[in-house]
Amino acid sequence: CYPDTALIFYTNNIDSSFCYWEFDGLHQTGVGNDSIYVIIERPIGSVKLTVDEYGCVSEPFEMELKRKPHFDFYVDSEEGCQPYSVEVFAEPLDNLLKLFWLTDSLPYPTTPSQLYFFPDSGRFSISMAGYSEQTGCSDTLVKADWIWVHPRPFAKFEPDFPVALVDNARISFTNYSERANQYFWDFDDGQGTEEFEPVHTFTELGDYDTELISVSEFGCTDTFNYLIKVLPFSVYTPNAFRPDSEIQENRTFMPVSSGVENDQFQLKIYDRWGQLIFETTTTYDPWNGKTKNGNDAPMGNYVWVADFYDIQGYKHHQKGQVLLIR
Repeated sequence: CYPDTALIFYTNNIDSSFCYWEFDGLHQTGVGNDSIYVIIERPIGSVKLTVDEYGCVSEPFEMELKRKPHFDFYVDSEEGCQPYSVEVFAEPLDNLLKLFWLTDSLPYPTTPSQLYFFPDSGRFSISMAGYSEQTGCSDTLVKADWIWVHPRPFAKFEPDFPVALVDNARISFTNYSERANQYFWDFDDGQGTEEFEPVHTFTELGDYDTELISVSEFGCTDTFNYLIKVLPFSVYTPNAFRPDSEIQENRTFMPVSSGVENDQFQLKIYDRWGQLIFETTTTYDPWNGKTKNGNDAPMGNYVWVADFYDIQGYKHHQKGQVLLIR
């Protein structure tokens, strides 16, 4: 079995030999007399040689040449992003061919296409073997480093305040992405940017599924999401309360309701003479109108002082008066 070209020569050549070649299924390339190159066009071709020496013409000699099978395979795209799945299509170019995918050095009978999965980046080879039932010839086609899988970028970021108060919802983002050169941010409030490390201000209360799409130089992408909560900072200070009220919310006094770090909170209540009658270090322990010794405080005006930090670390100092009603 020959490849597409073959060298044919007349073995008994002398100086006066004139060779006359005839072809069927192949043709001569270049010039030559006693030795020629031919291109084999069909799976089986024939060549006939007649020699003239000193006016004597030989009987024709004919021989058959078998060509290795012609086949190919192709993909829609020879490169993609990690992880990459690609369908490879077989293309027989001769009749009566049996084709085999060569996977892990083992032959598998060919279906019209084969799905390959490449979890890693790099260049990868694809191989196929072919056997001609017409000629008995076989061949192997290897496309070395044919499939190019580009590395996937890594997208990640971190906000300086994953939970913010609406009064201070100006968030800075630290970008930890790798193998990327483009960045597309979506703050889930109708706004976005392509900056590397943006600063964004949220103006409404709610949960915002902030998204970053990192893109590599090959167009490969990775996505990272982070939920940011924007809360109200509520300092609703009632000016009076009554411990025996029919409404439960009116039975105690607490000047702060949300957005406070409970481990850095202090509330003190003073009577009109400046005596400390109640204190607490948590918003979950409101004043119920009793003194430090557990007795009912008399009806009247009381002074309160609150020192605390909000959830973003800002310090607050507030004071006022509250009327205890009996």
